[in-house]
Amino acid sequence: MKKTVVLFYLISIANLIQAQIVWNIGEKDKNTAGFALAPDKYADFLKNDFGWEDKYFIIGWSNPKTDFPYVLPGTSDVWAGSLNGAGIRTQEINILFRMKETGSGTGYKLVVDVLDAHSKNPPLLKITVNGHVYKTVLPKGKSDASLTGDYSQITPNTIEIPLDDIIKTGSNTVQLKVIEGSWLILEDVRLEGPSSAKLETLNPFVYLR
Repeated sequence: MKKTVVLFYLISIANLIQAQIVWNIGEKDKNTAGFALAPDKYADFLKNDFGWEDKYFIIGWSNPKTDFPYVLPGTSDVWAGSLNGAGIRTQEINILFRMKETGSGTGYKLVVDVLDAHSKNPPLLKITVNGHVYKTVLPKGKSDASLTGDYSQITPNTIEIPLDDIIKTGSNTVQLKVIEGSWLILEDVRLEGPSSAKLETLNPFVYLR
């Protein structure tokens, strides 16, 4: 029995050592300083052309400080274009990246750290990775002050999505979209994978997809 426990422990440690962060946007630091519009310019979301289906954040090329908003609005947020004479509008963030090597295709995981969400109308977040869809309702926040940079009463939440046999060599797409409810604030988004995973060196003159 003791040998089995030791062996399991050693295998677990080996797996931890082999895992790596393939790419990340932002940092898990209870802050939004590295993102566009942070900490309180949420009302400029549309002015900066965020949320459109043809707007992409390209790993290895785009800059989070200018190209990745700290907030993802929901369908009930008038300041982001919904219910303002044009009906409900969904906002999305599209992340594109290319993989040079994926190894066996297993051991991948998408991690989305949400710093906070609306206190009364929490969002239903839809995450799509290479066509595979995941949905989750986030817990209500304690205060809406985080939308303007006060993080003293935040309700963080971490979403982890296993991606075995989903990440592929070549182009890959991650989409974040709130399909019901109000806003959420992002802390970081990252792809974890095996040590054999390698991003492809990006040629900005070649269309990524």
